[in-house]
Amino acid sequence: MEKLIEDFKKARQNLIQTLDEIPENKRNKILFHYWTAKDLLSHMSGWMISATNNVECLKKGKTPPRVGNDEDFNRESVEKRKNWSWDEVYKELVKTSEEFAESYKDLPKDLWQKRYWPEKDFTPKKILEIEIEHWEEEHLSQIAKLTN
Repeated sequence: MEKLIEDFKKARQNLIQTLDEIPENKRNKILFHYWTAKDLLSHMSGWMISATNNVECLKKGKTPPRVGNDEDFNRESVEKRKNWSWDEVYKELVKTSEEFAESYKDLPKDLWQKRYWPEKDFTPKKILEIEIEHWEEEHLSQIAKLTN
């Protein structure tokens, strides 16, 4: 399990390094659909906050609240931060992704495979694996397009 935490930290560091290479004049360029780099960071922070909350609820023996529709959640995460500066959104992602990684450090081994909700196949381990893949396979390449 420690390897998964380290893999996430590596993906996080790679993404942050790539973010640091984006020229200021490209931060508001549309990456895909209608999302800018800042919107992408807002989306990612929203999920980091939710995922961290899920782990913390599980540690306390509670069922975490359900997000509902992913598209609605993404839209709300971006909209909430629409008037934030690049620096505010960037700093929030750095902070929330660190908190996400830290939430796993003291997660008891017997909870790594525990489902958050009985009807869904999401566990802390599965979410961590999804986030690693999402950051490495999808978001890093999207952001890297702006560094050229």
